[in-house]
Amino acid sequence: MATALSGKAGAVKIDTDGGGSCQAVGKIKSWNIDFGYDTLDVTSFESAGDWREFLDGLKQWSGSFDGHWAYETDANGQQVIITAMLTPALLEIELYMDATHYFSGDVWANATSITTNVDGTVDASFTYQGNSTLSYN
Repeated sequence: MATALSGKAGAVKIDTDGGGSCQAVGKIKSWNIDFGYDTLDVTSFESAGDWREFLDGLKQWSGSFDGHWAYETDANGQQVIITAMLTPALLEIELYMDATHYFSGDVWANATSITTNVDGTVDASFTYQGNSTLSYN
C-alpha cells in the first residue's frame, strides 16, 4: 500500500559556491514545482476522423518557494538567491519532500516578492525557472 509523506521535513537547498554542496535556505515554509512538456499539433487532412493528433515537444519546469524574510541572517540562502537574481546567475537547487526524496536541477531565480503586513511577519516568495534537466532522487 502507498504511504503518504509528511511535508514537515521539507526543505529548499541551494549550492552557495558552485562546489556541488547544497545548503538549506533559511525560514522557508513551503515550495512547489510544476513540470511538463509542450504538445505540438500535427493534425492534417489525413488525420483519422474528427480527431486531432499531437507530438510531444520540449520539456520545462518551474516553481516557487515561500517563507519569512531572513536576508540579513541567511548568508548561505536568501542572500545568495538575491545576488543570483541581480547578477543574473544560475543556481543549483534541491527541493526536498522529506530527508531522502527530492527534485534537483539548475534554475534561474527570476522573481522575488516581499510582503509586509502590520499584523504579521515580513514574508518573501521566490520564483524560479528550471534550466535544462530536472532529476528526481
